[in-house]
Amino acid sequence: MSIVTATDLKNYVYCPMTIYYRNVLCLEERVTEAMTEGAQVDRDEILNFLHLTLKPLEVVRKPYLISRRFLVSGVPDFVLKLRRSWSPLDVKDSYGERRDHRAQVLLYSFLLEESGKSVKQGLIYYVRGKKLFKVPYGEEERREVLLLLTGLRRVLKGELPRVRQPVRKCINCGFFKYCKPKLEGVAYVR
Repeated sequence: MSIVTATDLKNYVYCPMTIYYRNVLCLEERVTEAMTEGAQVDRDEILNFLHLTLKPLEVVRKPYLISRRFLVSGVPDFVLKLRRSWSPLDVKDSYGERRDHRAQVLLYSFLLEESGKSVKQGLIYYVRGKKLFKVPYGEEERREVLLLLTGLRRVLKGELPRVRQPVRKCINCGFFKYCKPKLEGVAYVR
């Protein structure tokens, strides 16, 4: 079994078909405008804001986190040492909290915990909305990460996922031309 990444998990939560197309069928993903914009975030400006807001004792940029036991890895934008715990911080070029971003930060929290660090929360900073979201991390979230990883691995082994997505997720997808979802009002069913 190969190592899965936090980005794989984020993509799986957003739409499991993206994992199926990329990793099982080995199809090329079209680069969308949203992908290009997301890569152009000024992380130094974010870091200055966070120093003033959170007052971290230590900041680590782009650490490579891995759990060999669970065969999962990830690279958060930052890891912050706060007073009594560590927190992964991911920066997103969007307006507000999304389920796939939350799952990605929970996985970073899981990886920090696996490395022996005390973790109570993950953080997501949304640049466009200028909002910082705190994502609690505890035993329930740890179980959630393990369940999501199980589902992700089933798809990676070739299981075709059953998907029901809002149409707005499909329109700007890099795999839209392969998927050709059956549009039904505000959702499609595969």
